[in-house]
Amino acid sequence: MALKESLKALKSKVEEKEEAIKTEETVEEKKKGRAKKEEPAKPSFLAARQARQAEHLAAVRKKFGEGSLKLASNAEYQTIPRFSTGILALDWALGGGIPRGRMSVISGGWSSSKTRTALSLIADAQNRSVINGKYLWENMPEEERVPFNCAFVDAEGTFSPAWAQGCGVNLETLQLSRPLNQEEAAEIMVSAVSSGVYDLIVLDSLAQMMSADDVESAMDEKSYGTASAKKNNEMIKKMQAHLNKFNEGKVEGAQGVLPTVIIINQLRDKIGAFGFGPRKTRPGGVGQEYWSSVIIEMWGAKVEYFDTEKEFPKWGNFGFKIEKNKVSTPKIEGGFVMAIADDPEGTFKAGEFLEVKQVWDLCERFGIINKTENGKWDFKGEVFDTKKEAKDKYFKDKKIFSIIKRDILGILCPKQ
Repeated sequence: MALKESLKALKSKVEEKEEAIKTEETVEEKKKGRAKKEEPAKPSFLAARQARQAEHLAAVRKKFGEGSLKLASNAEYQTIPRFSTGILALDWALGGGIPRGRMSVISGGWSSSKTRTALSLIADAQNRSVINGKYLWENMPEEERVPFNCAFVDAEGTFSPAWAQGCGVNLETLQLSRPLNQEEAAEIMVSAVSSGVYDLIVLDSLAQMMSADDVESAMDEKSYGTASAKKNNEMIKKMQAHLNKFNEGKVEGAQGVLPTVIIINQLRDKIGAFGFGPRKTRPGGVGQEYWSSVIIEMWGAKVEYFDTEKEFPKWGNFGFKIEKNKVSTPKIEGGFVMAIADDPEGTFKAGEFLEVKQVWDLCERFGIINKTENGKWDFKGEVFDTKKEAKDKYFKDKKIFSIIKRDILGILCPKQ
């Protein structure tokens, strides 16, 4: 009997203990539930990402200044301003012309119209202006106009003032430099870009750049491996760094200035090609290919003559290919015709691009010239009895002709 009572008492104690344990667990669970309710809600993935982005933007702007990181839609130049090469087909292939504020390379063999194209770019730039820091196509009133400045670094020593003037270049405003060696040419180029004074700088040519050691060495001295390409690459890198500053508007007092660099280069036979890869190469290092926005390759083709007896040249066909284009479609090929002597009838002069027929056809295609009800022709608001009268008036005036080509280019490349 006593044993039963002892077992019963023990069982009662065990049950009481189990009940106490269950009560404690319930209390703990309730506490945890209250704690969970009191904890703040975790931010969403999007909110956390935006917070990290804002923190990063603030840190970058604090270290590098305002504008170091910004939305692409907030860029000052939504459309890239251009310089015209004077060749409608080439401008069209480039997407509107040579892009301003960037580096471009014009390469090709001898007499392929490389320098002539660069002179056309200079002539076009000298007829442009800026006002309030913005690039403008049209000519502004004289008191408001800020003309573009151009420089020509003649490393080859072949610059012809008479030829340049015949191509439309104003020699009174063109700065010309004839460096003695590669180091001097590189310093002048970097200084011209970083100064914020020039809107267009032409280097003619990269292939001709010779270091001071090569220039001053004796004829029998071996001067291989003088790091000429390395020096060119260093020059190009420095110029690109300064171009980035101007494109970001980080140069004080240089509003509206977008220095543009044109590097003329030649093609050389690649030594040791032996059938593997292209036979031709561009001398001067690979920096020109990496840092340029545009690479144009040009070549000469067929030549026509006034008559077969005297064989006096009349015009020549030239071709081009857009090898690289970061601002439009690359790998486009085309051609153009250029006068290479004066026509006895005086209809064109040496170095003039002969595009009258193509421009006229496009004028009709785009409705710039229209046939009226009475059989006459309306061209830019004026009425002519025949198309020839309109052509004689507008296409012999080189300034008006360039404006007509510009209007056509605006239709062909509306986003330029």
